[in-house]
Amino acid sequence: MFARKFARLVYPRVYLWMGTKLLTSNSRNFYEYIKISAYFDMKKVLPILAFLSKKTMIVLKFSILFLCLYVVLRVANHRHFAIVVSGKSNAPITNISHGQYNFYDLDYFPSFITISELFRPGPFPLNDSLIDQMVLHTKSVFEKNCHDTTELVVFIISGPHNFDMRQNIRNALGKDSPHSHVLNNSKPTKEHCTLFSIGYTSDVRLNQQVDWEAYTKGDVIRVPLIESYRETAHKIILTLFLLNKMKGSFQYILKIDDDIFVRINKLLPYIRKLTESQVFIGHVAKNKGRVRDPKHKWYVSDLDYPDKVYKPYVLGFSELFRRNIIDRLAAQHSKTHLIPMEDIHISYLVNKLGYNLTNEPRFYYCNNPQNCRNRFVVDIGKNIQNRNKLIASIQSEQDST
Repeated sequence: MFARKFARLVYPRVYLWMGTKLLTSNSRNFYEYIKISAYFDMKKVLPILAFLSKKTMIVLKFSILFLCLYVVLRVANHRHFAIVVSGKSNAPITNISHGQYNFYDLDYFPSFITISELFRPGPFPLNDSLIDQMVLHTKSVFEKNCHDTTELVVFIISGPHNFDMRQNIRNALGKDSPHSHVLNNSKPTKEHCTLFSIGYTSDVRLNQQVDWEAYTKGDVIRVPLIESYRETAHKIILTLFLLNKMKGSFQYILKIDDDIFVRINKLLPYIRKLTESQVFIGHVAKNKGRVRDPKHKWYVSDLDYPDKVYKPYVLGFSELFRRNIIDRLAAQHSKTHLIPMEDIHISYLVNKLGYNLTNEPRFYYCNNPQNCRNRFVVDIGKNIQNRNKLIASIQSEQDST
């Protein structure tokens, strides 16, 4: 008896849901329909459930709860696309689409991702047919956060799982900050803008969560590369290449990690005084030995770098690039063997192009605000509570000056 009534109520709506999803191009309407339909279904079904035992009711309630959560998650992230990658090494992506839509045409990268093969090691091909569409995606993010008069673009390399750290940065530096005028002492909507660069993982659910963040926040550039610490240079170069395609008068792009706080009010006056020959700026490290322990995070093999001591390089936690070298830098990267440490690799590319590294003491590593008063950047770590304390300390310092 119960089964028949339940089937009569639920089955027609299941078919209607499926038909609605197939026919409508507006997935948000579909989402609203599910919420309304589910509400009326439960009003009719609940009196029938009263005849069930308590144990059965508990099991059924949890089942319905999990089913509802599953439906909401699937529909809230309402696009489905596949990344199909050629099996050849360094091969370009051959198909990234959702039906008649290409996912780069959207404001954010759709979320339900099937990866038949992970993107093979190697830089993203700059002559790939999808580059123009990637530029359009970057443009949509850029125009939401930056302006024609922007002087400095800050892009933050962030791991997909670092949600709290990104929001912490937004609260302190970005458009979510109630104190941005104090911390920045500038017009943040015109003089600088802050964006995030995030790739993909093999974890579909994590990819969906990042896509939703990108959609709701509007400040995330999603690059179609699989996240890998030892291949971070690919992500940085591709992001630089895309940002360099944006219109605007900005001459410099600052790349930082998501555990770094930037004193914009100190950095902007410095940038305005730079010359055209100062193209790659930061904390230049010298006479650093190559790590030869294969178990170490920073291990580099003889094949990747034959010398025992590295040539001078700009430390990777904060790197300032001038736009006029980016196209040549990206082209050189695409034909150069990757050194697994991104800061050493990028510095090597800059030197190979014939440019000098500019050492600036105010970019030197520092993690104590009291000792970092004149520094452009401060390492605030990964712990959110400690980050908030350090940011509050910097804010207090700004108020007193």
